[in-house]
Amino acid sequence: MKVVIPAAGRGTRMFPASKSIPKEMLVVTDKPVIDYVVGECIASGFKEIVFVLGPGKESIKDYFENSDSYKGIKFEYIYQKEPLGLGHAVLCAYPYIGNKPFAVALPDVLLKPSNRSFKSMKESFYQDHLSKVMVKDVPWDQVSSYGIIDVENKNSFSPGSISKIVNMVEKPLNGEINSNFSAIGRYIFTENIWNLLCNVTPDPSGEVQLTTAIRELYNSCAYYMIGKSYDCGSKVGYINTFIEFSLLNENYKHSIEISP
Repeated sequence: MKVVIPAAGRGTRMFPASKSIPKEMLVVTDKPVIDYVVGECIASGFKEIVFVLGPGKESIKDYFENSDSYKGIKFEYIYQKEPLGLGHAVLCAYPYIGNKPFAVALPDVLLKPSNRSFKSMKESFYQDHLSKVMVKDVPWDQVSSYGIIDVENKNSFSPGSISKIVNMVEKPLNGEINSNFSAIGRYIFTENIWNLLCNVTPDPSGEVQLTTAIRELYNSCAYYMIGKSYDCGSKVGYINTFIEFSLLNENYKHSIEISP
């Protein structure tokens, strides 16, 4: 199974830094954000990685093509010429995937290197062959900031478990969905997603939303992640991630000084 890493977005939330450096190449402790995600994918058993890049993202290709750390891993690259949304970015990878199941990992969400949630979700796919979306619970007052998923068995839904998706709404309005489970940027899809993506009506901004296609998937499931995820797509999230990952690093944690 291949994994798609969409890295074509402009990263406007990280301006002005991301005007000259792809947000995916911003460093956390001692390596780029996207390197952690690639490491997670490899630890989860993926050996073929497809990057979807946009204008100004050539440094991502240069970084991995010139690395000696990933022997035996196949990297492929395709370009999204216009910023037409996450759904469209995933659709751009079709020539490299074909009509086969595949995974998607968003490069601005990190899990700790010891976290094996993505691997567990992949293993569950091979058991039931149903599309999966990794989720976590978020505070109710933040629901409107995320893609929110409602599941069939909320009462028994716990970390490491799976439940059927009954609804999904991108950044819902108050009362639009009775759930606080947020998609966190790890997906596994059957080949049925391709036709749905092709038929998604673009939103008012002209973007093809992945959420819209997932909502139409038959028998898709949510996988409740174990542990914590880290959002590097916002400035505050990036700063918090940098601090926490640095404090976890054996090479640096005893030398870091944090003043009140």
